[in-house]
Amino acid sequence: MDKKDIKLLEKLFNEAEYKSIDSIKSEYIKVYKEFKDDLGGQTPEHLKGLKNYELLLKILLYSDIYPVLNIGIYNSFKTNDFVLLNDCLFSYNRLRFTLDNESGYDHCIYMTKVIECFAGNDIDFIKKMFAEENGLTKKGHKFNVCCSNLIISMLYKNSIWLEQSIAITEKYIKQKISNFDKAV
Repeated sequence: MDKKDIKLLEKLFNEAEYKSIDSIKSEYIKVYKEFKDDLGGQTPEHLKGLKNYELLLKILLYSDIYPVLNIGIYNSFKTNDFVLLNDCLFSYNRLRFTLDNESGYDHCIYMTKVIECFAGNDIDFIKKMFAEENGLTKKGHKFNVCCSNLIISMLYKNSIWLEQSIAITEKYIKQKISNFDKAV
């Protein structure tokens, strides 16, 4: 990073609400306590049996998770500690994954998260999102389906899947698609 990048990083960090992991923990505890107080001792059926940390992860918003990544990135670049960067990417991906809800897509919905997990070198988590028993994806945005299937095929070293994935991707690329999709 050059001096201009460092100044921008510092400016962005100084505008952030949270400056330390301890401040994030305090906020998480506050959110959890407020939630429990609002329930008045009554736990909804769908939340019964959850451990405290599981309940907290169910009620957090995406905006509650971003500070973990922001603080990790800032501190890793300031201290030139790229193990810390890997750790923050790992933590962010694991926390964020718990927030997903069901949708009309199959496991291709995780494609963006899988790319983020590659950045954090979290292959085990990629295998959780793209489980081998689920096979190739079929339902979702065509770009995500193509990319997911290529990754799944290579991840599990399945040559039959790889041939199918390449054929579908080549067909997709030859269609009239946006310049953005072509570039990616």
